[in-house]
Amino acid sequence: MRLPNLPILVVALASIPTAQGQEVEFTARANPTALVGEPVEVVLTHRNVGSEPIPGVDLRAGFGVQVLVSRDGGPASSFIDRDFLDSWREEREALLLQPLQPGEEREHRFSLSWNAKEERFALDKAGTYHVDLQHPELTPASFEIVVAEPDGANAEALEFLRTKQLSPILSEDAADSIGGDDPRVADLEAFVDRYGSSAYAPGVRRALLALGGGARLDGEFYHRWELGESGESLSVYFVSLRSGGTRPVKIERAELTKGPLHLSGETTQLPIELAPARRLEFRLIHDPAAPAVEMQEFVVTSNDWRQGTLRIAVQPFLENDGK
Repeated sequence: MRLPNLPILVVALASIPTAQGQEVEFTARANPTALVGEPVEVVLTHRNVGSEPIPGVDLRAGFGVQVLVSRDGGPASSFIDRDFLDSWREEREALLLQPLQPGEEREHRFSLSWNAKEERFALDKAGTYHVDLQHPELTPASFEIVVAEPDGANAEALEFLRTKQLSPILSEDAADSIGGDDPRVADLEAFVDRYGSSAYAPGVRRALLALGGGARLDGEFYHRWELGESGESLSVYFVSLRSGGTRPVKIERAELTKGPLHLSGETTQLPIELAPARRLEFRLIHDPAAPAVEMQEFVVTSNDWRQGTLRIAVQPFLENDGK
């Protein structure tokens, strides 16, 4: 049964004076209804409502913020999102810990989906779940989610996820920990084709985007790279879209901001179909006699996506060592 959609629940708004008389607000919001196994996005906000700068805090689930989940008044279990384990953890932490100026707020989102610590859904049975969020420097926040068993197409979709063992990669952060050549990618694509209108489809689409190679960090994409065996080439992968569906994308021009890299082959004016879990690959050739490149930009447009610039960082160890 699908529960009726209700307004977003905003809870645990508190003004907290610090030892120095500074004040902060800590809020948490999430949808108050869900189906068993359905990913629920939780949004945490840390705001400086005082007149002086304050230190930032680590809002990551299971690392900075302890997340305790209980069902129907039973014992609470600790929830750890896969973001706790991912490769961008240190960069994310550094951003969250930056000082907040007066009136500034910082937001962190995580998916209450697969509990990596206990290897099960965070919301694995029907019932009323109580979620506590605790941080040593903030007043605790809490909210409830009413979870129902799925029926019809949603029940079939959940059974598909369980049978194919896809549940652990339902969140974007979780999917970012496996490669695009993982056999589960084809199963995720089959899920979207078959159950694209189900309650679980948005989480699967986010996972497919993460599997395409882009790791999201504060609204930007950081792109992965692999150094070729010869040490002279670099294969760069990225995904340029943040929603599901296939988009026709054309590389109209590629410009170097500085340095000795160039695109090999017929890569400009190259029409491609870029879908979730599809990697667009460029082979970048490094000239050993030239200085290292720090950044490369691609301007990408399509017939239904705004023009944007994709930045690809090239690591310093490619610098000419004089050999």
